[in-house]
Amino acid sequence: MNDLHIKYAELLTIRIEQPFYANKFCKNYSTTPTPDFVLIPTAECLDTMKRLDYICRNTKENAGLIIFSRVLGKNAAGDDLLRFTPPMGSKLSFWILLQNSSAINFNQLPISIDPEKIFYFSNQVNDAGALRHNLHLTSTAAGVDEIADIVFIRKASYYYRHGAVVTASTAVVKHTLTGIEVEPKTIVSQSASADLYFELLPMPQGHCKLFINHIEEDAFYYMGAGAPQKVFGAIELVLSDLLDANYRVAESDKSLTSVRPAYVLHFINRATLWRYTLELKPNSPLFIEMETLAPADKTDYINRLNILTNDAAITFSQTSASPDGTNFQFVSNTAVALQEKYFSSSSVTKDTLSLTLKKYIGIPAEAAVRTDLQCPSTGGINAINNPDIYSDILLTI
Repeated sequence: MNDLHIKYAELLTIRIEQPFYANKFCKNYSTTPTPDFVLIPTAECLDTMKRLDYICRNTKENAGLIIFSRVLGKNAAGDDLLRFTPPMGSKLSFWILLQNSSAINFNQLPISIDPEKIFYFSNQVNDAGALRHNLHLTSTAAGVDEIADIVFIRKASYYYRHGAVVTASTAVVKHTLTGIEVEPKTIVSQSASADLYFELLPMPQGHCKLFINHIEEDAFYYMGAGAPQKVFGAIELVLSDLLDANYRVAESDKSLTSVRPAYVLHFINRATLWRYTLELKPNSPLFIEMETLAPADKTDYINRLNILTNDAAITFSQTSASPDGTNFQFVSNTAVALQEKYFSSSSVTKDTLSLTLKKYIGIPAEAAVRTDLQCPSTGGINAINNPDIYSDILLTI
């Protein structure tokens, strides 16, 4: 009796990168990583994987996942062959769920997430220079773009108001990948406008466009059935052999090349202006010292009060000082990329970034008032003056 041997081979991987972290994907941990983002297969994806005999495993060590496919036989080059051929229009789709709300602050993302939109990423990318082990899923190689990578979302009941009369058979919603079309169930035309109602349940989940008289009027991502309540984004990996060679999952002969595609979702660190507000109490030694000075000397004293660092690229200016000398503000001269841990870029030995409040700067009496000032917290940012984003730190002496 012959033994039955079923073999699975790596089909593809996805990982999420956040340069904010020292390890590039999550906060420091001792036993189990806790990624800020989690990838879960959509209901449609689970059905596709079941039909094609794929296995999905989350990889917490890089905030991603790996897909294995059943294979059978090899081609002339010795590459594994897929056991089942993906039908035309097949894709693997995954929801991106945000687990740590602070990620909105330290990544370059919208200050507030619009509930009518999600981030959308796909392997239908035209970038011949992208390396097989580092294939960006974003619209640009730099990373997630808070404008270009966002799409509107729609559910099964889709309404659209058009600024002109629409006649029957001139409007259609088209699924971008498969070409499947849905016509409106109802059209209510008025004197100079029309309300269109579509029922999208027959449509596959994914990117869609509304055409009226063959002109694109709207584009959106149809969420399909069973989407989680709060979705940050969606990833779609098309299984077509017509994709560019570097982004392709499988070849036209169903073979899997030896170097498997590693897709990357790369976030960009948010850069903020660091703003320190110093409040001096009446019994503060610094305040008492200033009060003993003559007016001219007090002015010079205030002008020689600032924050210094051990990084030549991070400098501060005193931007305001109250007349009574009880309140000061110091702001970094350039925006600084937020990091889990900060190191001096001008230090050969990569010393930890050090910030010191000093007095009498530039003269022999120069001295530290407070050393090891805290770096900004990632729990909140000040976007009142957007696009200038501030990280605020309060000092009380």
